[in-house]
Amino acid sequence: MSSRKEPQHEVINFSIDGQPVQARPGWTILETARHYRIHIPTLCFHPAVIPWGGCRLCVVETKHGNRGQIIPSCLNPPNEELEVFTNSERVLNVRRWVLEMLLAECPASREIKELAAEYGVTSTRFPVTHPDEECLRCGLCVAVCHEVVGVQALTFGSRG
Repeated sequence: MSSRKEPQHEVINFSIDGQPVQARPGWTILETARHYRIHIPTLCFHPAVIPWGGCRLCVVETKHGNRGQIIPSCLNPPNEELEVFTNSERVLNVRRWVLEMLLAECPASREIKELAAEYGVTSTRFPVTHPDEECLRCGLCVAVCHEVVGVQALTFGSRG
């Protein structure tokens, strides 16, 4: 008999909304949530491209010990013993604020209107400058063009 142990698959133990979950090294909080079928809304995330957190809709509240913060789940890996909350009042307030901004930026977008309605956002306090705008400016098409297709045919112009 060999004294050699089989390699253990490392996992990171933490919780999402009180449910114990395990993440593999390299996974983000969002990827772990999706693995466990826990819904976190996103606009700019796609597994085929490097996440960049542009839309900020995937925010979650995290607590580790006495420290808590709101972070984008698509960019952040979990830590051992981390507590993640996907629908706390702080998270919902941030998402509503983001949706108000998106309603001002792309008020003709059906996807934004549906998401806003889901979160109870019916209007925006921000000025609407282009009422027919549908583009979310999430950057997903730019990332796919560059990272998947391999060309830089798309880019943002005057985004700031």
